[in-house]
Amino acid sequence: MPETQWNTVRDRVLQKVLNITADEILNDNTGLHTIPMQAVNCATALVKALKKILPAPRLSPMGCVDYQAIKEDRSFQFEFVPLTEQFRFFDPASLSTREEQLAFWINLYNAMVLHAVVRNNIHASVNEGKWRSTAFFQRSAYVVNQQRVSADDIEHGILRANQGHPLVPGKQFSQDDPRHAWVIFPMDPRIHFALHSASVSSPPLHIYTSDAIDSQLTEAVYRVLRQQTQINQTEFILILPNVVKWAQKDLGGPDKILELLIHAMPEDAALLRQNFERWKMKFNLYDWSLNQSVNSIPG
Repeated sequence: MPETQWNTVRDRVLQKVLNITADEILNDNTGLHTIPMQAVNCATALVKALKKILPAPRLSPMGCVDYQAIKEDRSFQFEFVPLTEQFRFFDPASLSTREEQLAFWINLYNAMVLHAVVRNNIHASVNEGKWRSTAFFQRSAYVVNQQRVSADDIEHGILRANQGHPLVPGKQFSQDDPRHAWVIFPMDPRIHFALHSASVSSPPLHIYTSDAIDSQLTEAVYRVLRQQTQINQTEFILILPNVVKWAQKDLGGPDKILELLIHAMPEDAALLRQNFERWKMKFNLYDWSLNQSVNSIPG
């Protein structure tokens, strides 16, 4: 079966199984707000909007988010939500540099997940219900330049160089899919440590900018590894964040992961290098509980 035909059939079956309609999107309020489209650069406007709704008090050092405060914030209601409507007319191909593209798509993914949690009044976990997180990340979507783009499309299509979801056969986009033009080649595996899934075990939520994206991604990797890695020196066991388990192929395998640890944890570098061949890797269980700040009160 030709690639295009296979992708079409696969996507239709997936949407039917997950009970997702093609018009199920988060930026569906067109016409309710007005922003002069010629005045909107969606990439830079998204950074500004996220900075307004994500001041430091709403983000704990360990990654908890005050979703209720965001929901009640007028900046969220009257600036962020109207901005998402402008994504319908924004062509990401207009972003001329790789740095601009990476920052935009990471921010868009994180904004989409945040928007979905708030809009759908999720208070326990994005992993609830039938089909669990698979449905959440397929259902969370914006229309961008007239194309429906889900969180899964951004992660497995655009940011992972169109490798596709590991549990779904085939590439995320066929060659003639308009969204294929937005795929970022080659993949930067550090993106796994920047994508926020609104869960206790997910990488903390941060805002990324094109002028600092390289250092920000490196720090994102080191931050997660430092916070969530345990070293058992007696048995030579490394207990790593579950995100590393998901991303180990993209990261280049055990040796590359160990090198990352050496750079992320310089205080343990000598120990890790001295016993480089002896370390065994295990992974923490992923905690899908909503990373909701204790200050958040369900509405």
